[in-house]
Amino acid sequence: MVAPSHIGVSFPFFIYQALGITFEDMVIAAARRAGLKETKGMRVLGYVWVASWFIVTATPWITMSGIVGMGSGGQTLPSKYFPPSFSGTLINSLGI
Repeated sequence: MVAPSHIGVSFPFFIYQALGITFEDMVIAAARRAGLKETKGMRVLGYVWVASWFIVTATPWITMSGIVGMGSGGQTLPSKYFPPSFSGTLINSLGI
């Protein structure tokens, strides 16, 4: 929880992680059924996937932490100091 006064703010981050892990497990299972063997290239692709997914999903969570003042000793930081998040932009463009 980011702050007791902001219950549920960090919830989407953890749901995104569960969705990412589920998707990853589905891809791994499909690759095994297709008979693909694990190679160094596939392992590197897996690391790139994990790092990319974390960056995309962590940006809104870290931004919210800064906005509610968790990272600045309780002082609220204006959101104009944070870059736009990929997931926020995607959600806005899809109209969700």
